[in-house]
Amino acid sequence: MKLYLFFMIFLVVGNASGFSLDFSFSDSEYSNGETVQVEIIVDGVLEEELKNDDLSLSCSGVFVPNLLKIDDSNYYAFFNLIGNEIGDCILSFNEIIYYEDGFLKQMDFETNFSIVDRNISTIFVDPAGIVFSDFNSQNFISLSLFNSNEDLISVSISPDFGFVEVEEMINISSSEFVEVDLYFSEFAYNNEEFGKILLKFEENIFEIPVWIDVAPVDIVVPIEDNFSSVVEPKIDVLQGLEGFNLVISKFEDKSGYVLIQNNGINLDLVEFELSGNVSSIVDLQNYKLDNFNSGDKFREYIYVNQEKNGEVGNYEGNLLIKYLDEIIELPISIEINEIVVNQTNGFNDTVISNDEEGNGVNIWIIVLIIFGLLGVVLFLLYKEKTKKSIDFLKNV
Repeated sequence: MKLYLFFMIFLVVGNASGFSLDFSFSDSEYSNGETVQVEIIVDGVLEEELKNDDLSLSCSGVFVPNLLKIDDSNYYAFFNLIGNEIGDCILSFNEIIYYEDGFLKQMDFETNFSIVDRNISTIFVDPAGIVFSDFNSQNFISLSLFNSNEDLISVSISPDFGFVEVEEMINISSSEFVEVDLYFSEFAYNNEEFGKILLKFEENIFEIPVWIDVAPVDIVVPIEDNFSSVVEPKIDVLQGLEGFNLVISKFEDKSGYVLIQNNGINLDLVEFELSGNVSSIVDLQNYKLDNFNSGDKFREYIYVNQEKNGEVGNYEGNLLIKYLDEIIELPISIEINEIVVNQTNGFNDTVISNDEEGNGVNIWIIVLIIFGLLGVVLFLLYKEKTKKSIDFLKNV
């Protein structure tokens, strides 16, 4: 599957003014168990940017789109095919408002693609496209893979650019989810603007496009070697001052970090603690830092719901950064909902809740009870019939 050997499936033109949404698919045909990738090119001016809610799919099955904005004229979407019927599907952007000759107009734009039954290995990939914008806030991506085949497959993962630290072979059993962390190194970054992560399995190649628009790094003026004028301890938070404010499902995990810098005297010890009930679902990479010298920077990584078994509810507290007699408090607010298993911001296609699982168990219990009662009734009828036969023979 060659992502950038895209060809046009269908082109919708709004009118003679030339406004259109052009769709380019990663393949001409798909089968259930595959991830669809499509580029959308905006030819004209939109009133507001395209959103996930604007997308719909006409054919049956689970449909959870993931729409990425590359720039004002380029978008990219991916979604998984689960339980879809064989035949033609219509992918639509609904009620899109755009400008024509200075006036606002509204129209639906659509394209079609085919779902067929073809004998090839398939996988779900999430995310199947990445927009990378800032090393400080996005130092790694968790890549989720799902084997939608009946047999075990081996997947080779390799990037075609130098600042992604991953290259490995993994085995995925049938109907198994596997997560792989892709780490982005700001030190190895060399002003790339676009790249691909290649997934090779069986005779197939799945390409994940990566658009790179790294935010400019603030220039930090180095502290002079002569610290005689620095008499106060001072730690500044460079990244993460706003804290963590997350809403996730109980089956998700998240991570991030706080970037701090010592802009005061040398410190022998810096301690990190958690307050409030967030400590029950949040883990820290380090709980103390020795010898934090003036001018040094440090990233404290924070992991939320690593075991993916957090209880539903709200969690509030602070990350405490303690040094000498000073304390920095960074708020953490986490809401855990019992909604879906999102293997993506991404896969978003496998919808499973505990309530549904519980209902499934209850249904089977009811079915077993019904069959048990039916067996008892048949047994009693059989005994009654046998007794009447014996009584009849005795009378004869």
